[in-house]
Amino acid sequence: MIRKYAFIVVSTLISLSVFPKGADDIYKEFSKKEGVQSLNVGSLGLSIAKSCINFSDKELKDNIKDIKSVKILSFDECSKDDILSFKNKVSNLKTEGYELILKNNEDNEDVSIYVKIEKEKISEMVIVSISDSPSMVFIKGTIDPEKISKSK
Repeated sequence: MIRKYAFIVVSTLISLSVFPKGADDIYKEFSKKEGVQSLNVGSLGLSIAKSCINFSDKELKDNIKDIKSVKILSFDECSKDDILSFKNKVSNLKTEGYELILKNNEDNEDVSIYVKIEKEKISEMVIVSISDSPSMVFIKGTIDPEKISKSK
């Protein structure tokens, strides 16, 4: 009986480790790796940055005022194993609830942009670049596509 429960627990853990991960999970996993450059700017940091920047375009300032966080991963200085692992994880990126708005394959670089839309506004954006030196940008907040299209 104990073997049966142990088998169920081990099977569950294995299945969770290979299940497609979301952008937050990928960020958490790789931001701790040696040589991976990571940046996580939360709402307080963004508020300070927004107040320090002199925006000449008021509409641009209005478009970014509701961004809550920006997370960036860059793999310029990490091991090839970490790059391969990242490429594998993002190729299986959990995109349920996201819409692919751009996919571009050019010059050995594959760029994809996914957005999550809630109430006709973008609530999350994930930008993934797969190349020899891949990167990922994950933005959370409210972005109004209509305001962007009106921006100069």
